Amino acid sequence: MKKTKKTFVITGGLGNQLFQLAAGLATAGPENLILDRNLGKPRLNAQGYPNLDSFVFPTQLNFTTERKWKLTLSSIGSLAFKVSSKEFNNRRIQSTWLALKNKFKILNIFLSDGVGFDSRLTTAIKQKWIFGPFHTYKYVQSDSIHQFMKAMYPRSYPSWLRDLRVAAVIEKPIILHIRLADYLNIQELGILRADYFERSLEKAIEHFPNSRIWLFTDDETLALKFLNNHHSKKIRIINYDQADTAANFEAMRLGNCYVISNSTFSWWGAYLSHSPDPKVYCPENWFRTKQNPLLMIPKEWEAVVNL
Repeated sequence: MKKTKKTFVITGGLGNQLFQLAAGLATAGPENLILDRNLGKPRLNAQGYPNLDSFVFPTQLNFTTERKWKLTLSSIGSLAFKVSSKEFNNRRIQSTWLALKNKFKILNIFLSDGVGFDSRLTTAIKQKWIFGPFHTYKYVQSDSIHQFMKAMYPRSYPSWLRDLRVAAVIEKPIILHIRLADYLNIQELGILRADYFERSLEKAIEHFPNSRIWLFTDDETLALKFLNNHHSKKIRIINYDQADTAANFEAMRLGNCYVISNSTFSWWGAYLSHSPDPKVYCPENWFRTKQNPLLMIPKEWEAVVNL
């Protein structure tokens, strides 16, 4: 079946943008995929472009700043993301939402049914505008898309990243991501408990006893309080330039083993690791207030209880 051009509206930080990219590649292919950076609210790099544009891909990504129907589409997009990230048990709300979606189809707009996998996406032949988080491994698990995304590399490669690349060969790092600061204000996600990180780290060390721990965090002081003191000599804190999202993400890909947070950033760091077969520990419950996104945690990852 010939794939037609489709516009995926990107929003959020790098992790979210990568999920939307994967869904777009699976649906339209790299040649027919358009990424709209104007209708959503994507996090931008220092040059004012979405974080995705900080990387080089095998095929150049096609970004657009189309402003046609901006007010209408951005309003629809905002509504779509709010609805897809919540659980609705009220039948009246559900029926109203379904009626709205049927009307949106006439406008060639596809709205995701949830945060994770949406089986309707691959059959959305007529829809040209695609809104949704698409937090799932399903769209990236094919060899062609997986290899396309693994081939990405940052446009700029600072000296500290080159040094880490050399160090990784010797240290075979366990990547530990403790996301704290911005999650304090996101009730549905919440900060993972210290015992989740400690138990996961013990499992990782058991498999890789000679590896060094590379700690990625947005609050170094608080993160260290989450860990037992006997780990301190093995920890290397990765805080060279937190504003350089692309370089930090590339550094995260250098691990042999991963203990991730409930964060799309470290999810992708582990999934696109340069290691051929990394061991990954992830939280069993991604959200504090609702169910996990459908088909988000790969079967080969070890889910650790975190409640």
